[in-house]
Amino acid sequence: MDFLEEALDICNTSSNMLEDITVQQVLDVVQPGCQKESEKRVLEKRGRENDSLEDEEGFVTVQKAAKRIARSNSISSNRENVEYRISITSKEILPKQFGMAKLLRSENINGISRIIYKNPYKVVIIFEKKECANKLIECEKLLNLGYRIYPADEMTLSYGIVKQVDMEEVDEEIIHNLKSDCEIIAVRRLKRLNDKGEWINSETIRLTFKSSTVPSFVYGFGCKFKVEKYIFPVSQCSNCWKFGHLSRSCTIKTPICPKCGDNHNNCETDNFKCVNCKRPHMALYKKCPIFLKEKEIRDIMSEKNCNYRNAMKLFAANKNKQNHIQEEVIEDQRINFQQSNTLNIQKDGRSYRDVVVEADVHQNMSTEED
Repeated sequence: MDFLEEALDICNTSSNMLEDITVQQVLDVVQPGCQKESEKRVLEKRGRENDSLEDEEGFVTVQKAAKRIARSNSISSNRENVEYRISITSKEILPKQFGMAKLLRSENINGISRIIYKNPYKVVIIFEKKECANKLIECEKLLNLGYRIYPADEMTLSYGIVKQVDMEEVDEEIIHNLKSDCEIIAVRRLKRLNDKGEWINSETIRLTFKSSTVPSFVYGFGCKFKVEKYIFPVSQCSNCWKFGHLSRSCTIKTPICPKCGDNHNNCETDNFKCVNCKRPHMALYKKCPIFLKEKEIRDIMSEKNCNYRNAMKLFAANKNKQNHIQEEVIEDQRINFQQSNTLNIQKDGRSYRDVVVEADVHQNMSTEED
């Protein structure tokens, strides 16, 4: 800023010289400098590339500059975050977070990204490296504790049922005498409701196979028996009435009313409100849209032999496909309706304007009659 330096030089002169200098002389030095500086700034603004265009008449058209691509996530977006999810389940309550961390540290299992507790009997541990995940799967100490360790996104087990099994047969005897192409690791007799609403043993048993597929037959006592696919039931908590868990693993301490949805035990109200879909029915209603959704997800789990997470993805994909097909059908109906109206107008020899005017006349006549 040369003009300011000149002004300061004038002000720093001796008192004798300052008396001879008038205000107008100072302004003659300062004003041209300010004018030059302002012109310089305007030229810098107008001098941007591709920001303005000047036409033949001298008008300047200002254009918006192109946006710059953010570089903060450019590198990370190109890299896929690979996670290895390992599930640990047990018949007993698992240790809490600190206890689980100490147990894993004692076995020198590192590289843990997160620990997610699904319920007191199931925990999902996420690793960043596959080697660390495999080390947890092969940990002998945890296996000796009775823990079942397996990849969360892979089905290492499959389930099938055998019907019309004698009530006198014991589970230990059945698993000892049955053989199949896949290893049978568990047998469980299913229950059913009797006429009094009580749960009793049924004649159907569920077999657990150490395989991703269900064999067609099992062999025992010199015969073969047909194995059918097991359909996972929709579990509903009797404490909070949500789906996907039972009361023993519920994290809500205050009971929820199945009729009105408030924080108390079963009441005598007739104004029902579902805690899941908020519609006017009880939480036990079998036509609840949330229950039907959960049932469809269980059907996908049985059909595709996948876990709940993958079945949920398939359910969402099927839903989007159905919505897209429905939209296409509605659009085709609309187009056909317009084409049919156009053909009718052409047959009558009237234009679209004539039809609209006639409709307006009839509407006005009906309004006057009313």
